[in-house]
Amino acid sequence: MTGTFKGADANHDATGNVLAQVDGDNPYIRFEEFEATNGPDLYVYVVKEGQKTSEGVSLGKLKGNIGNQNYDLPQNLEIEEGDQLVIWCKQFDVDFGYAQLIKGE
Repeated sequence: MTGTFKGADANHDATGNVLAQVDGDNPYIRFEEFEATNGPDLYVYVVKEGQKTSEGVSLGKLKGNIGNQNYDLPQNLEIEEGDQLVIWCKQFDVDFGYAQLIKGE
Protein backbone atom coordinates (compact mmCIF):
# COMPACT_ATOMS: atom_id res chain seq x y z
CA MET A 1 0.00 0.00 0.00
CA THR A 2 1.09 3.56 -0.61
CA GLY A 3 0.14 7.08 0.40
CA THR A 4 1.16 10.71 0.12
CA PHE A 5 1.52 13.04 3.11
CA LYS A 6 -0.60 16.18 3.36
CA GLY A 7 -0.41 18.94 5.94
CA ALA A 8 -3.04 19.15 8.66
CA ASP A 9 -3.52 22.93 8.42
CA ALA A 10 -1.78 26.18 7.47
CA ASN A 11 0.70 25.92 10.38
CA HIS A 12 1.40 22.17 10.29
CA ASP A 13 2.66 20.65 7.06
CA ALA A 14 3.93 17.26 5.93
CA THR A 15 5.04 16.07 2.50
CA GLY A 16 6.50 12.87 1.11
CA ASN A 17 5.50 9.35 0.21
CA VAL A 18 4.61 6.29 2.26
CA LEU A 19 5.12 2.64 1.43
CA ALA A 20 3.52 0.01 3.65
CA GLN A 21 5.21 -3.39 3.38
CA VAL A 22 2.72 -5.56 5.24
CA ASP A 23 3.50 -9.02 3.82
CA GLY A 24 6.24 -11.19 5.23
CA ASP A 25 7.86 -11.66 8.61
CA ASN A 26 8.95 -8.05 9.19
CA PRO A 27 6.13 -5.65 8.26
CA TYR A 28 7.12 -2.00 8.16
CA ILE A 29 6.18 1.48 6.99
CA ARG A 30 8.69 3.56 4.98
CA PHE A 31 8.63 7.34 4.56
CA GLU A 32 10.46 8.61 1.46
CA GLU A 33 11.29 12.22 0.57
CA PHE A 34 9.60 13.05 3.89
CA GLU A 35 9.51 16.51 5.41
CA ALA A 36 7.28 17.85 8.17
CA THR A 37 6.99 21.01 10.23
CA ASN A 38 9.22 20.54 13.26
CA GLY A 39 7.60 20.43 16.66
CA PRO A 40 7.86 18.96 20.14
CA ASP A 41 6.81 15.45 21.08
CA LEU A 42 6.01 14.19 17.54
CA TYR A 43 4.86 10.59 17.07
CA VAL A 44 3.74 8.38 14.18
CA TYR A 45 0.29 6.81 14.59
CA VAL A 46 -1.77 4.37 12.53
CA VAL A 47 -5.36 5.57 12.72
CA LYS A 48 -8.40 3.62 11.53
CA GLU A 49 -11.40 5.35 9.96
CA GLY A 50 -13.53 7.02 12.63
CA GLN A 51 -10.79 7.05 15.29
CA LYS A 52 -9.24 10.07 16.92
CA THR A 53 -5.46 10.12 16.50
CA SER A 54 -4.99 9.45 20.23
CA GLU A 55 -7.02 6.23 19.84
CA GLY A 56 -4.74 4.88 17.08
CA VAL A 57 -1.66 2.67 17.38
CA SER A 58 1.65 4.39 18.04
CA LEU A 59 4.63 3.35 15.93
CA GLY A 60 6.89 5.44 18.15
CA LYS A 61 8.50 8.85 18.13
CA LEU A 62 9.07 10.51 14.76
CA LYS A 63 12.70 9.73 13.88
CA GLY A 64 13.24 13.08 12.20
CA ASN A 65 11.23 15.79 10.51
CA ILE A 66 13.30 15.45 7.31
CA GLY A 67 14.44 12.36 5.41
CA ASN A 68 13.71 8.74 4.63
CA GLN A 69 12.83 6.53 7.61
CA ASN A 70 11.35 3.14 8.50
CA TYR A 71 8.96 2.11 11.28
CA ASP A 72 8.35 -1.49 12.27
CA LEU A 73 4.70 -2.54 12.47
CA PRO A 74 3.44 -4.64 15.38
CA GLN A 75 2.78 -8.22 14.21
CA ASN A 76 -0.85 -8.07 15.41
CA LEU A 77 -1.67 -4.79 13.60
CA GLU A 78 -3.62 -5.22 10.37
CA ILE A 79 -3.07 -2.39 7.93
CA GLU A 80 -6.04 -1.83 5.64
CA GLU A 81 -6.80 0.44 2.73
CA GLY A 82 -8.13 3.72 4.12
CA ASP A 83 -5.98 3.65 7.27
CA GLN A 84 -4.05 6.86 7.90
CA LEU A 85 -0.52 7.44 9.08
CA VAL A 86 -0.61 10.56 11.22
CA ILE A 87 2.21 12.75 12.51
CA TRP A 88 0.87 13.82 15.89
CA CYS A 89 2.14 16.15 18.60
CA LYS A 90 1.23 14.27 21.76
CA GLN A 91 2.03 17.21 24.07
CA PHE A 92 -0.46 19.58 22.42
CA ASP A 93 -2.82 17.00 20.83
CA VAL A 94 -2.28 18.45 17.34
CA ASP A 95 -2.02 16.61 14.03
CA PHE A 96 0.85 17.86 11.85
CA GLY A 97 0.05 15.80 8.76
CA TYR A 98 -1.34 12.54 7.48
CA ALA A 99 -1.16 10.06 4.62
CA GLN A 100 -4.11 7.86 3.70
CA LEU A 101 -3.09 4.40 2.52
CA ILE A 102 -4.39 3.01 -0.77
CA LYS A 103 -3.66 -0.28 -2.50
CA GLY A 104 -0.91 -0.06 -5.09
CA GLU A 105 -1.42 -1.09 -8.68
